[in-house]
Amino acid sequence: MENEKRQPGKSEEEILTIVRERSLANPFPKYCHMELSVLKRDHVEITVDLVPELMNYAGAVHGGLLFTMADFCAATTARTDGRKYVTLDAEAHYLKNVKSGRVTAKSRLVHRGRTSVLVDVDVFSEEEKLLFTSRITLFCVGEYA
Repeated sequence: MENEKRQPGKSEEEILTIVRERSLANPFPKYCHMELSVLKRDHVEITVDLVPELMNYAGAVHGGLLFTMADFCAATTARTDGRKYVTLDAEAHYLKNVKSGRVTAKSRLVHRGRTSVLVDVDVFSEEEKLLFTSRITLFCVGEYA
């Protein structure tokens, strides 16, 4: 990728190890039962096996979980260049819902700039039905130490 930013002195494997360790140490995704199932440069997949505490009053997946999955997936995708990011803006579209099973968020890097990253994230049911889609902009706040 042109003008690609990456943490100096670290291999892609070392960067992905750092990203994995920091992502898994974050207590909020753990609280939401998120698992990092795929971690590659510019692509991440997050899965959640649905449990009662993640459902809304109607017994379907809580919309906040779908958004949280997308945000965590986008942030982790951004960080695969070895830099730290925070969410700057997010667009959310709720399309369908499910009452059980596993849901998976999948990222697609749209643009990686000098100070910001744009990531699309789709969340699917086990049956590959699109439940939620989002476009998230993240801002670089520095290098990992």
